Amino acid sequence: MIRHALLALVAICGAAPALAGFPPTFDWKRLGREDGLPVLKTLSVEILDGTIYAGTGKGLYMKTGNEPFRRVDLGDIKETSVLIIRADRTRKDVWVGTMHGLVHLTQGRVDVFTQLNSGLANNVIYSLDPGDRHLWVATAAGASRLDLRTGRWEIYNEKSSPMKEIWCYGVSGTGNLVYLGVWGGGVMEYNYTTGVWKNYFDPDGEFELDLFRNDGVPSNIVSNVDYDGKTVWASTYFGVGSYDGRHWREWFEDTGEGLPSNFVHLTRSDLLCPGRTRPERVWTCTDRGVGCFDGKIWSHEIADVQAHSVSFEKDTVVVGTDNGVFVGTPRTRPAGPGPRGDGNRGGR
Repeated sequence: MIRHALLALVAICGAAPALAGFPPTFDWKRLGREDGLPVLKTLSVEILDGTIYAGTGKGLYMKTGNEPFRRVDLGDIKETSVLIIRADRTRKDVWVGTMHGLVHLTQGRVDVFTQLNSGLANNVIYSLDPGDRHLWVATAAGASRLDLRTGRWEIYNEKSSPMKEIWCYGVSGTGNLVYLGVWGGGVMEYNYTTGVWKNYFDPDGEFELDLFRNDGVPSNIVSNVDYDGKTVWASTYFGVGSYDGRHWREWFEDTGEGLPSNFVHLTRSDLLCPGRTRPERVWTCTDRGVGCFDGKIWSHEIADVQAHSVSFEKDTVVVGTDNGVFVGTPRTRPAGPGPRGDGNRGGR
């Protein structure tokens, strides 16, 4: 009941007029039904070796080169919403999180994991992150960790960790640290060396506003996290926060840096992007478009559309929105207006 009330309040807050914003720094091409997508609303994207993967409410699709999108078989999981796609770039595998379980695409094989045949905490998978040894999975009832060498599963929830809520919306790790974004439970940090969890909460305890800037997580309503080895980025329904191990910083749509909206679905750093030659950026997907952060300001790359997911490889950026998939490359001509996503039209 409380969760539904919060979502309603967030939806109302999201109706405020957008700032003019800073001009885009990328050129964008839109891919839609004419390119093979079954529906325009794209919940998740990933790019691996030039192949674009798009998760929709009607399953997973992939596009290579100039070929149209084609459906990807997910084994026993048929037509379902694909909420998250992540590539294991070392093994050249793809992991897919759906509303009905986890799928591993590897060397032409399709492996399906559910609560019935594995250690998944729940079949509804919001986020996942494959690492060198472990796959972390964020679900609707806690987080699961799979040892990729031994096949052993572990579950982290309110009984086995200091998790205040069990809705795990985001997970990201590299090196010695793994972070969870928990809806209503702030950010959690797991240290491999000590095996100890640490919690980060909004210090003022006010989910709908921030009393003191740069004091911690903007809100305990965390929708996603991303860790690039230096900084953890926390997406919330009331702004974006970052933590470098010592200090928190926060960004909001009304503080002048150009964040497109406070209603943030996902924020992702491209610091570890393979083959990148352009300067590093941080990307945010909001209910009013896509922002790109250069360390000082957020440029508005795609406007007036719900943006859900972003991925990168080399200098290419791929974004999943309610109006299809957008593919971006660094802009070489003078800055001008970026593409408009045409609101939320055509998402069905």
